[in-house]
Formats: sequence, C-alpha cells, structure tokens
Amino acid sequence: MFLIRSLTVSDFTIEADLPIRLLPHILNLTFKKTFKELINERRVKFAKEKIESGFLIDLTIDTLAIECGFNSRVTFYNAFKKELGLSPNQYWAKIQKESKFVM
Repeated sequence: MFLIRSLTVSDFTIEADLPIRLLPHILNLTFKKTFKELINERRVKFAKEKIESGFLIDLTIDTLAIECGFNSRVTFYNAFKKELGLSPNQYWAKIQKESKFVM
C-alpha cells in the first residue's frame, strides 16, 4: 500500500479495518512515528533498493520518486535525505563508485 501516491491515514485504516482515531496512537506507541513518517521511511527503503539494483542507469530520479509513491520530487528528496543523510543523487553516485555500476 505504501506505493500508492494518494495514500491517506483514512485509506489505510479502512484497509486495516481499524478506527481512524486509533491508528495514530498505535503507530506512536509502537514506532514513535507518525503515519506519514512511517510511509516515507518505507518508500525511501524501497527507493534505496531500486537505486542499488541499477534503476537509475536507464531512468530518472523523478521516475523513481513516482514509482516509490511520492507526489513530488521535493518531498522525495527531503524524505530520502532525512532517512539516509544523502540526496538520491548523492546515494546513486556512492553506489556507482562502490559497485559494478561504474559509468
């Protein structure tokens, strides 16, 4: 579900069959994060895996952001940098330097 670009707390609670007011409390108690923080964390993890598999050899950062469920490039960059301390471009350059994807 985290790849759905328009995913909301309401959508998630309906799918999980939970009362909408209960989910934020569960997430805060269990993960110490908000719904949006958890979704972005999972999306960034997915983006990281895609980068490591060579996704950016033929496709763009914007395409990656969309495939990972982000609505905008800025949101993607901010979430990626928050999670990994690097921008997607910096992470891709690092992967290229350390792996078989040297161009």
